[in-house]
Amino acid sequence: MEAELTSPFSLRNALTFGALFLVVLLVSAGAERTFGAGGFVATAFLAGLVSSGTATTTAVSLLGTGQIGVDTAVAGVVAGTAASVLVKTVFAASIARELVRPALGWNLVLIAAGVAVGLPLLVV
Repeated sequence: MEAELTSPFSLRNALTFGALFLVVLLVSAGAERTFGAGGFVATAFLAGLVSSGTATTTAVSLLGTGQIGVDTAVAGVVAGTAASVLVKTVFAASIARELVRPALGWNLVLIAAGVAVGLPLLVV
């Protein structure tokens, strides 16, 4: 049996993600500087509507440079993930109504796990 395999890497997709990450990083840093932690969390939520990976990477980058604290980073990751869950649930609903419950249910389990792991970091 012969199969034609192609590379899953796409330069266009990598550049698009890089550009999106740069925009989110700059906007998030500016929002945090202007509006405080709430500004960062709000931009992380908005970024999560497009890519929870970008929201998470931004939180880690800003945490690593000391621009935000652990509590703000955790809140941003959870906000970005929650936004992503909403988008996935809408996509599931657009495909078939019966996919909404499993998609939302499992994603809520993931958010709960993130909160359970992150909450001790916020309390410390």
